[in-house]
Amino acid sequence: MRILKEINTEKILFLDIETVPQYPSYHYLSERFKKLWDAKAKNIIKYSKDENPEKETPSELYNSAGIYSEFGKIIAVTVGMFNGENFRLKSFYGDNEKTLLEDFISLLEKHYNTPAHYLCAHNGKEFDFPFLARRIILNGLPIPQILDSAGKKPWETKYLDT
Repeated sequence: MRILKEINTEKILFLDIETVPQYPSYHYLSERFKKLWDAKAKNIIKYSKDENPEKETPSELYNSAGIYSEFGKIIAVTVGMFNGENFRLKSFYGDNEKTLLEDFISLLEKHYNTPAHYLCAHNGKEFDFPFLARRIILNGLPIPQILDSAGKKPWETKYLDT
């Protein structure tokens, strides 16, 4: 917790994302995406710790597609921030992923766009931050500076993780 003592909490944006598969079920996938998902599912089954992996098919595994950025989408980004003694929450949510990402990016660019700012999430370095960056790219949007970790060493990123 030493690092938090060195950082002004008003410079930290706390966040959490909620993800779902891009389509309601496997049967809605195009033939191209079915082939891609089938290949992914084969690897999931191959590396599964399940003693009986044959019991799961790509169709049955599709409900977990939301945790893979190439097959999932973000339906909500909830952020929290300190403002003096107060803690404020704001959620960006909806079916239109691109719109909610544009709104989230706007918040980052307006209020969390200096070297003094940080992003904080639970398991954010492994899930939330990379997932956000990938979905931003897939939606044809520019990656905000604070999320852009390309070429950076881990200690050079502005990420805090709980």
